[in-house]
Amino acid sequence: MQAYYSSSVNIFTIRTKQTGSQDLTLYLQDMYLLTNQSSSLTYDWNDEQQILQFTASIDNARVGGEYRAWIKDGCDNQLWDGSIQVYASQSIDKPEYKTQANDGYKSNLSTNEYIIME
Repeated sequence: MQAYYSSSVNIFTIRTKQTGSQDLTLYLQDMYLLTNQSSSLTYDWNDEQQILQFTASIDNARVGGEYRAWIKDGCDNQLWDGSIQVYASQSIDKPEYKTQANDGYKSNLSTNEYIIME
């Protein structure tokens, strides 16, 4: 299973079967809604280890969604099949702390902001 993070760039690295075709297509089927979508891939290929690296985007991806996924080449050979699970963005949202120690005054009415006194 591959992890797909919403609101971020998703780069997948997978090992596939050998192909001589330059045209690769990613097919997705939503496991809940049974809707299908496909997109051609822009990719990097490591011929020695048969590793395919590509960037993917899923239209209308919902957090918690699951997709059957497969990649076919231009000759209709199936190179890889698997699944993709959609997760929420994993960026860390840190609160922005404000300090009033260097502003020349020590107290002020604030609107739910953290005040760090040094």
